[in-house]
Amino acid sequence: MDQDTVSGWVDGNSIRQDIFDLAGVRIALYYPQQKADVEQMIKSKFQWSTTKDHDQIAANNPAGYSPIFTGYRAKHYRVQLREEDTKPPLNSEDVIEIQVVSVLQHAWAKVHHDVLYKQLHGDASLGERRSLDGLNGVVQIGDLMLDGFHDLHVARIESENKHFSDKYELGSFLSKRLVQIAPNNSVRMGRVGILFKFLGLVERDTPRKLLSILEGLEKKGTNLSETAVAAAKKYGHEESTATIAIMDFVLSGISPLELLDITDGSDEKEKTFVQVLASTIITLDELFSPFFLWEKKFLAQRRTTKTKADLLWFIGSVSTIEMLSGESLPNDGERVRLRNLWSWFEGHADPAVQLVFGISKMGLLRDFPKEVARIAMLFPFLENLL
Repeated sequence: MDQDTVSGWVDGNSIRQDIFDLAGVRIALYYPQQKADVEQMIKSKFQWSTTKDHDQIAANNPAGYSPIFTGYRAKHYRVQLREEDTKPPLNSEDVIEIQVVSVLQHAWAKVHHDVLYKQLHGDASLGERRSLDGLNGVVQIGDLMLDGFHDLHVARIESENKHFSDKYELGSFLSKRLVQIAPNNSVRMGRVGILFKFLGLVERDTPRKLLSILEGLEKKGTNLSETAVAAAKKYGHEESTATIAIMDFVLSGISPLELLDITDGSDEKEKTFVQVLASTIITLDELFSPFFLWEKKFLAQRRTTKTKADLLWFIGSVSTIEMLSGESLPNDGERVRLRNLWSWFEGHADPAVQLVFGISKMGLLRDFPKEVARIAMLFPFLENLL
């Protein structure tokens, strides 16, 4: 700044008028492609003034070396505060320069400036200029690779947060993970179709959330195999499966008051009762098969003569099939029977029945009327035991 400028200062305002930028800020980004995001933020927070792209070598080149690479690459914004954001001594006419650059460009520019402009030890040699130019090329390649890495990272995150499209996609994902964390086939997948529906109900049906569950299962015991065995014992099942272990783990972390119950507020509660009760019986047979492993525990619950009669009616009557097929609604007498059975299921002491009845109430229903025949198939077995 020359002496004439300084001598012309008479007060703070005259000094302010000679200041090109009241403040300067440099934002250094790990990923260069995020410059567009930063620009949107700047536009939303400040009054827009001017923008300048820097993508070429400065003219200070007494050594006669012509750089191959473009040199400093950045975007400079000159902005002003919004009126509502100002308070004395600041005002809306004050100019702020915001420089947006990559971290690598920032480091290169600092070295470049110190060597070529500060000139504490004379002009930079031809070799120094070549080295700076080569470093700039490395920096540009680094920026390119960081942007590529960022794209891959975003794609992976989006993939991890994408819902499993069907039970086959879930099964493929789970199978690969079980090979890694439960070697020697020590934990089987179990009924993936049931798990797929369950994870959707509890909003855990993404790779990222399922991985978190599997990590939690590993931490719960010495390893996943041990945790799965413990879950199988809890439900009286001979086979250790990931499906049962995962459902047990997730439900243990949800307060009973927070569990979804599709019968709450239902205008046709007894119709929902039919679907839930039938789903419970079918899913018990699928999740804890074979039949003889669950039927004795299922029927061990104390039941009155009326409850026994109601069970036989429910699994063997044409009216149940018609209700599940949507062909009819329960009459008054059938409503009484359904409520009696509902109370019996709700009070059941066996953990496996509690688990399956609970997830059925949450909305894990079977595909009716398509699976209606599965109730009829179980009737001869249960009839003999009742």
